[in-house]
Amino acid sequence: MDDPRPMAPPGPKPTPVAPGERLFALDVLRGLALFGILAVNMAHFSSPVIFWDLAGVDPWDSPWDNAVQGLIQVLAEGKFYPLFSLLFGVGMVLFTERAAGRGGSPGRLYARRLAVLLLIGGLHALFIWSGDILLTYALVGFLLLPFRRRTAKTALVWGIGCMVLALGVYVLLVGPMLGTENPDLVTWAKEQADRSLAAFGSGSYAQQLEMRRIDLSLQYGNAIIYFPFLLGIFLLGAAAAKAKLLERLPATRSVLRRTGIAGLVAGLPLAALAAYADARLTPGVTTVYDLLAFLGYALGGLGLALFYASATVLLAERPAWRRRLAPLAAAGRMALTNYLLQSIVCTTLFYSYGLGLYGRVAPTWGLLLTLAVFGGQLAFSAWWLRRFRFGPAEWVWRSLTYGRRQPLRVGRGA
Repeated sequence: MDDPRPMAPPGPKPTPVAPGERLFALDVLRGLALFGILAVNMAHFSSPVIFWDLAGVDPWDSPWDNAVQGLIQVLAEGKFYPLFSLLFGVGMVLFTERAAGRGGSPGRLYARRLAVLLLIGGLHALFIWSGDILLTYALVGFLLLPFRRRTAKTALVWGIGCMVLALGVYVLLVGPMLGTENPDLVTWAKEQADRSLAAFGSGSYAQQLEMRRIDLSLQYGNAIIYFPFLLGIFLLGAAAAKAKLLERLPATRSVLRRTGIAGLVAGLPLAALAAYADARLTPGVTTVYDLLAFLGYALGGLGLALFYASATVLLAERPAWRRRLAPLAAAGRMALTNYLLQSIVCTTLFYSYGLGLYGRVAPTWGLLLTLAVFGGQLAFSAWWLRRFRFGPAEWVWRSLTYGRRQPLRVGRGA
């Protein structure tokens, strides 16, 4: 027998956030983070700087290069990946809340979003650049899912707990090694630096693939420390989103101002301490400076990231600054595209299949290249978004996440 009750109309399909629904300050912060990340990554794109540091090798000794290295180390290194991480946590809350409001399955949809990011990050890390952060973000992002229904206070407490755990593990691992010598580490680092120079500067693509495999194995060897700390920062961002710090402006202005001041007062001295300790590291010997460098790097980076975030949000409230910050917002709307473009452009500049400048670009020239590349991205982002709804990588990400092709051109489709 037929059921006489009228059938309920199907609920709306979940869709990506429309440009008009975006939070301007978040896009500005993404754009700012992209610039800072490029400024730091330029040395890693252009040279085996990690192996040089382990071996105690510094091929750049001009006053200009030393000044640029010091500036980047204190103000940028370790400061913009926490900023990006805070935004990742904010993004999880906004994404799942909007998905729930549009009739979707927030947890499943977000897991699918992370799976797509995992695929993009894996391809990027293996075939373009091993310094990729997307793969790590996707892996740690799955650990965020249990917190999507938790309160801001719970996310904050767990976030602080995860970071304390990570720092504690580092101290427990390194503490017993203080005073020990490992000359083989210096020899190994010099050999790896030479291998990197040969592979990326003049080697074949197959040699570069093998070198990337080695780099990735070293990078993920620190996961026991890095993953909990990153999850902690994600949770701080999630707590901020759950507390509606941006949506409730100007009521939350005083909270943001106090957070920024605290971040600056604590972060700048800690970042300076990290630079001081780093300059006194002894290659092949574990000393107390290793502990000070790491703790100053981790905590100072987070402090300054909070300062950058708070100051930028407060500036973005002002109409005159909104106009000035608009180019950064455009770049931030295409953060994934621009992040991948940075790798494509820079590896083409430095690797053997491009200009082959690997190991030959000093920090001063690296900073100038950073300004040139990012300036081009600002112009490209503004041009693209006048014609299209999303960046090309964002379009692929969204289409695969929602399981259907998203309209791309402005003014076309629903």
